[in-house]
Amino acid sequence: MNTNASFDRVIDLSNLIEKEGLGDMKVMHLMLENHKIEFLNKNGKFVKLFSNFFNNMQDIIYTLNFVKKENWSKSKCYQYLIFPEAVKSLHCACENTINGYYDEATILMRSIFELFLSLVFLSKYPDNIEGLLLTGIKEVPKGTPKFNATNLLTDVLKIKKQDGKNFSFFSLLSLFTHGKKPTLLNAYLERTNHQKITPISIELSYNETSSNFCINNLIDLQHLFFRSIMTLFSTEIDTSPQFASKLSNLKKLDKELEELVKNNEEAKEIIEKACCIFLNKA
Repeated sequence: MNTNASFDRVIDLSNLIEKEGLGDMKVMHLMLENHKIEFLNKNGKFVKLFSNFFNNMQDIIYTLNFVKKENWSKSKCYQYLIFPEAVKSLHCACENTINGYYDEATILMRSIFELFLSLVFLSKYPDNIEGLLLTGIKEVPKGTPKFNATNLLTDVLKIKKQDGKNFSFFSLLSLFTHGKKPTLLNAYLERTNHQKITPISIELSYNETSSNFCINNLIDLQHLFFRSIMTLFSTEIDTSPQFASKLSNLKKLDKELEELVKNNEEAKEIIEKACCIFLNKA
């Protein structure tokens, strides 16, 4: 079996799809635009916060290109590479939320959270990059710690499960990675209990509960990544002349994000314990 077949083949759709046929997508684009308008009207402050986060993260990541790296370990170099990918994915999750693709945003946030846990893994096991890169792809050398999200939460970060079985933050995000079960279950119950009798169709409408769920998780993830980069690269940020004019604004945003997540005890515990590992104090 040729595993590269999907990459090698070229599919010609020129005779299958006519340009005028794309007009049917206008209905979907109209629903998307209507959702975006309603979301921005109701959640403008969140969008402004995310824009501020994105711009500052972009600035930090770019500026770190020009600091001295002679003493950086291989694991720190790899951690640096994680941040731009995480921020790009966070931007996509934010756009999905604004556009009304709540489930898709949540599915993506689950993988973004794993990127955060990758930062923790590399700080805890700095000589075992293979355990992160090869797990799930090929056999990891015997004795090498393997990357496992649940084990990192329980054994490394020592986070207690909220109900004896699950982590509220991690588990809620994980639910949506397995076939959109919460959304489908809710739709099924609504109809079997005769609560909803409208025709089934492809819908894209504003839902305050789903919107707030995504916003809260996006803010938690912003805090996790912003505090992580400020901690992992604290020496460079605090002492490099390239950051001198930016430092005050960076610390202001860090405090602002910390204040926003103060009621999420699990997220606070995760970042506090992660920072101890980042600083070699665990």
